[in-house]
This record gives sequence, C-alpha cells and structure tokens, in this order.
Amino acid sequence: GPRSLFDVVLPMMDGVRGLLRLLRRRWRACSVCVIFAFLVYAVLREVPEHAEFVAPPAPPPRWHYPMSVQEESDPGLPYRICPKGTHAVTKKAFLHDHDCSVLQNWTWSVNQDKGWASEKSCDCMPRVLVYTWTTENTFYMFRSDIYWKMCYAHMHGFDLVIIDGGNGASASWSYNDDLVWGWFQPIQKYLEQDYDYLFFTGGDYLITERNIKFPIWAWSLGHDLTVMDQQWTEFGFNENALVFRLSGDRSWIHRFLDMLHEYRYGTYLQGDNGPYMETILRALGRELEEDGQPGYDGHCASQGLVLDMPASKLFKEDFDTYRKKNTVFSACFFNTLEALTGPGNQRRSKRIGFSSLYDPKMPWANCWLAMRHLPNAKEMCFGMHWTGMDKPDHRQVEGRCPDPSFEPIWAASPHNRVEKS
Repeated sequence: GPRSLFDVVLPMMDGVRGLLRLLRRRWRACSVCVIFAFLVYAVLREVPEHAEFVAPPAPPPRWHYPMSVQEESDPGLPYRICPKGTHAVTKKAFLHDHDCSVLQNWTWSVNQDKGWASEKSCDCMPRVLVYTWTTENTFYMFRSDIYWKMCYAHMHGFDLVIIDGGNGASASWSYNDDLVWGWFQPIQKYLEQDYDYLFFTGGDYLITERNIKFPIWAWSLGHDLTVMDQQWTEFGFNENALVFRLSGDRSWIHRFLDMLHEYRYGTYLQGDNGPYMETILRALGRELEEDGQPGYDGHCASQGLVLDMPASKLFKEDFDTYRKKNTVFSACFFNTLEALTGPGNQRRSKRIGFSSLYDPKMPWANCWLAMRHLPNAKEMCFGMHWTGMDKPDHRQVEGRCPDPSFEPIWAASPHNRVEKS
C-alpha cells in the first residue's frame, strides 16, 4: 500500500545524521592538519634568510680531478707551453713527480679532445710565485707560518717573495686600515714578471702540512682570477689565497686591481675587504654587460660599505654597529653574487673562478674565521687564515718540512727572525 510520511522522513534523517558524523570525523582530521601547517609556518618564519654556513657534505665528484667546469668557454691552457725548451725544468723539486702526475691527469681529463695531452710533458711545469706581504711584527708572531710557506714553495719548485712592510703597528697585531692596503703597491711589479700564476696570501696565513702536496695551480679553472667559493656569513667574502693566472689576460687583472684601488683612500667596511667584495660584483657585472646582459648597478655600495670613520676605529669603538653594517652589506653581496653567477658552488663566470667546497679532491684555500670551526676543517683546509682577534702565537716553528734539504735554507734565511728578548 501507500508509504506514510514517516517512512520517507525517518530514513532521510538517519542519512543526515550519518553525514554529520562523517563530517565531524573529517573536521577533526582537517583541524589537526591545519594546526600542524600553522606550527610549521611559525617555525619557518623564524629561520633567518641566511643561516650560518655549515660544511656541505661532499657528493661524488662530477668531474675528473681537477677538471674545469668552464671548459665550454675554452679558457685556454692551464699553464704555459715552454717555447723550444726556454722555460724547461732544470732542477727537479722534491714534489716534481707528484706535481707531474697531477698535471698529466689534468691535461688528459680536460684537454684530450683538443689533442693537447700527447704534446705535453713534465719538462715544462707551471711557473708560480707565492707572494706574501707582511710587517716586521708579523715575522715574529707568525714565524711558523712563514716557515711553512717557504717549505711549500721549496718542495714544489715555486718562487717565493715575502715583502717586509716595515714596523707595522706594534709588537702585537693591530687592525689598521693603512696596513691592510699595504700589499697592493708592491704586487704590481710581480704581475709583470715571467710567471704563469701568482698566489697571494697575507702574513697571517699558514699552509697546512696535511695538504702541502697540493699545487696551487690545480685550483685554476682557466680563469684570470680564482678564489675559494664561500657562503653567507655576517662578515662577508674573505679576501685571501687569490690565484692570479698571469699566462692569461693580464690586462683584465690590472683592470680588476685598478677598480679595487679606487677605494684606497676612503673609509670602507673592513678596510680593503669590503671594497674587494664590491669589486667582485662590479667585475662580474661588466662581464655580463659585455655579453649584452643586465649587469650590476652598484646598489650594495649603499648598504653599509661606506663608513664615516676608518673601519679599524669603528671596530674598536662601536663593535655592535660595525657588526650590523657587515651583516647588511654581506646579505646584499651574497644575494647579488648569486644573481650574477648562480648559487654557491655552482657559480659561472668567464673571468673569476670559484673553487668549489664540495669537491673532496680540492682542499679549501682560505680557512678563515668562518671556516676553521667546521667539523672537516682539519682534513680540508689548505691554508689557515688567522682572521679575528684570537690569533695564535706562532713564534716557534711547529713540525718539520718533509723535504730535509729545506732546513739549511731556513736556517740561513733572512725571513727566519727570532724575536729579541
């Protein structure tokens, strides 16, 4: 017979109640998701844009040691060909055979497709000048560092120049704006001499015995200037351990240094280091402009580079302000550097090479304050740069040069200075 109203309504009500129960359970699940998403957002928004650099894990190398990442631009030979034996090796250095092996592996991996590998022999090795500018007090304070620089050059058959900049500050190290520019003028004449590479370091730079076999020219990727890549720290991109390729375009090197020298007589962040960072950006910008791309408009210069007083004075009198200015300028620098060249350890430039921190076969050239505390620094650091105020006392030589023929040279060297009591 015909169905009553209740027969129709009651099942509908049961269905509505079931739907509400289902929605209630789903709402509980959704509310949990919403709360979790909000907590994740709250945590992430507290993370600074630039966290402190942590040593990256070393992935499998992407190229054969030490193959260039820039070979597609044909940067040129990694060393100069000896014309008719003019620059042939006349006396084998202690590490000649080791360096020969590195050179042959390099030539083969990079240039075999160009037919160069079969033409090269180790009768002609790269000619290198290790250049250090220092002051008289630094000779005493970092005597061990000078010892290991001399040992390194002797073992590889490199030339070494240590420029004595005079009395400097005092018997103790002092951050001084005039001193930090002291290296600039003396280096000019050596840039014109008959070398393939010039390796520039400061007086407070120790070459480690662990990585002393590494020839500095193996960092060069065929660029006019090679520096160790760095990631963000509040004190910027540190200037040390620069590899100038003199067998390439020396005119570019002079233009780069002339650009840097424009800041010599002003008051700038970190003395010469802030201008060094700004010069890198300007040089990279010009490179892009030459290729018809947008360059660098100089906007970081207004982000703390220019100071109202010498950096050394601000450092001593108002360190908090000094630190804040470094943080602001460094953030601008690294963001702009990435925009011009790509992300860290993947940077691309025809003129400036950035030695990767990821390649386990490439030691770190410049272990300054931001690098020395990293867990793998002991294994990876080629050179310790004693930035910061906690400089070690290296008046006494620590360790002994692996080449026994070096000891008489050190004993008779004018650079072996013992502080008078």
